[in-house]
Amino acid sequence: MKKVLILSTIITLFLVTAVAAATDQNVVMEIKGMTCEVCTVAVKKALSGVPGVKSVKVSFDEKKAWLVADKSVTDGMLNDALKKAGEYEGKVIERK
Repeated sequence: MKKVLILSTIITLFLVTAVAAATDQNVVMEIKGMTCEVCTVAVKKALSGVPGVKSVKVSFDEKKAWLVADKSVTDGMLNDALKKAGEYEGKVIERK
């Protein structure tokens, strides 16, 4: 009986983790208003502070940000965070 309980607990944890991972999405944004490499720090910090955003990478050269976020994160939430951080404008160009 104890083995069955342990096995069912492991399976449940695996399924919960799989479902949580399935709700994540990769988001690519074009970022306007970055004028130097320091801007990438401000943009990354702003986007990382949005609830549901799990990771952020920002490129000054490409003027883009790549995020992993759950599906509850909206374009509006991301843009609001950028506006609060400075004179940045973001446009989501891809979600998958």
